[in-house]
Amino acid sequence: MIKDGVRHPFEQDELVICSFQFAARHSEELMIACRDLVVIDEAHRLRNVYRPDNKIGKALKGALANAPKVLLTATPLQNSLMELYGLVSIIDDYAFGDARSFRAHLSLILGRADAAV
Repeated sequence: MIKDGVRHPFEQDELVICSFQFAARHSEELMIACRDLVVIDEAHRLRNVYRPDNKIGKALKGALANAPKVLLTATPLQNSLMELYGLVSIIDDYAFGDARSFRAHLSLILGRADAAV
């Protein structure tokens, strides 16, 4: 896009397809661009957005905070339910609260489920 002379690729009225890295590098422009819908493919790559060292995830989450989003992935959760927390927090930062309260609530639920079995 930029190579083709488009200086502000997120300000056009056309479909924009870009990589996570490109979007994160241009997060300030992305934040002010009005989008009807943002579709994030391979969203499982953002599952650790809650971790402090996930710079790309944090940049995208901040830039897209007010945009309606759809996350697409065919990769199942593999390591922990914190991956679910990370993905849901991209859509709605308040759905599960902060990471600490999510973990506490999850341990209560899992503890009760284990006790009932």
